[in-house]
Amino acid sequence: SRSTAGRSVGRVAPSPVAPSPVAPRPVELPVELPVAPAVVPVGTGTGEQR
Repeated sequence: SRSTAGRSVGRVAPSPVAPSPVAPRPVELPVELPVAPAVVPVGTGTGEQR
């Protein structure tokens, strides 16, 4: 019965953990994308400044 409990716990842990980190990442990407292009035209020399 111990081996069965370990298997069920292993499958349940990876499921909720995977969607958690994947959801927050895609949400932040789109937010920064619109901000990056807006700053690019304002500072066309962003690459030169660095």
